[in-house]
Amino acid sequence: MVELLIAELHGKSLRCITSARGTHFQGLGAAARSLRAQRHISNKMCKKLLNIDAAFGLSRHITTISVANFLSELDKELFKPESAVHPKILDTDDSSSESISTSTCTTTSTCISVPSASSPVLRPLGCRDLLLE
Repeated sequence: MVELLIAELHGKSLRCITSARGTHFQGLGAAARSLRAQRHISNKMCKKLLNIDAAFGLSRHITTISVANFLSELDKELFKPESAVHPKILDTDDSSSESISTSTCTTTSTCISVPSASSPVLRPLGCRDLLLE
């Protein structure tokens, strides 16, 4: 649904600019930069048009696989194991006391620690785990 609104806004904006200026542009981004350079639109309007163009480009090519790949790349950037200090969520045996602490994690992702009576269980949690929760 949203992708249809973005496509409609993109197409109508480009057709409006083409009609108003009497010039064909390669795309909305090119039109926005050209109009800004000629001082036909403000910097603020140019930025809005560029954002619409970027959103349209993303919406045309996004898939669940590309989302998963991006989140995997983001994980690698954010959680480098050699210098990473990650938050840990500690859930103690007392259900009324829940705390968050900081600890060094040896994995490439954030760790959630849920201590039991015997020993804590560490499970890597990264950006991809947030996908479609």
